[in-house]
Amino acid sequence: MPMTEPTESVAQVSGETRAENTAVAGAASFAEAKPQLDLKAPLPTVETKHAAAKVCSMLDTLSKRGKLPEYRRNENTFQVLAYGNQVDSTLTGTITPLASGIGSIVRFGLKVQWKIPAIYAALTIGSLWPGMWLTDSMLVTYFDWYRFATWMWYVPLVVLPMPLMLWLEMRKSAKLSHASALEIIEKVHDGLA
Repeated sequence: MPMTEPTESVAQVSGETRAENTAVAGAASFAEAKPQLDLKAPLPTVETKHAAAKVCSMLDTLSKRGKLPEYRRNENTFQVLAYGNQVDSTLTGTITPLASGIGSIVRFGLKVQWKIPAIYAALTIGSLWPGMWLTDSMLVTYFDWYRFATWMWYVPLVVLPMPLMLWLEMRKSAKLSHASALEIIEKVHDGLA
């Protein structure tokens, strides 16, 4: 059963092969020896000799063994959780029969779950003014010389770092979700062999 495209990167990211976690001889640093993920490259597809119905039952079996986290199937599509750092993604797979009529192909896609970033934004917005009021009242209570407008420094201090923090977190989570997706695709490939 062939697996198209980045079979090497799947093996490198999965951590199951050779010496990914050790420095390669001749490499100047560990960073040069680490595999690099290409997030813009399409996810690999899995081609199998089994019919779509058989592939679905084999995926159900893999799920029952705990190999596919948060597995959900609907007809010839399925969804699996691809773990990120704080922001997870959903790996979707579509099972289609091959044009020759013998076998099927599984195509994958990765979609970010926006629940956690929405919660972060709601908590920041919801706690901004109560936090400013609490900070102002505490500073006025404990320091009788404090007579500044607290909102002038508190709001920028809380709000300005949020886009940068969200961008960094989304970037880190995208890398980890992509690596997790490649591991899951390799499990699917091995399970359909």
